Amino acid sequence: MQWDRLDILMNRLANEVQEFGYFLRVGSHQRTHTQEGVFRTNCIDCLDRTNVVQGMLGRINLERVLHVSLIVVGSAQSTNKHTLLKY
Repeated sequence: MQWDRLDILMNRLANEVQEFGYFLRVGSHQRTHTQEGVFRTNCIDCLDRTNVVQGMLGRINLERVLHVSLIVVGSAQSTNKHTLLKY
């Protein structure tokens, strides 16, 4: 269990994570972000390690989506508009 190796991997993938983006739609017609790529991980010797990498990538993108969502909801509330986020 060399958890420090995961930091090295995530640092190597940082540019691709940013470049691939994520899908986010606010309301029923307005799309704010479009996903441009996906990550594929192969199980070399242990499915658990593959799942850990996918989980870390998922967490990174979830944090990004939640950050943007809070900004959108905050700005909508400040202008007295009610926005429903749909994913």
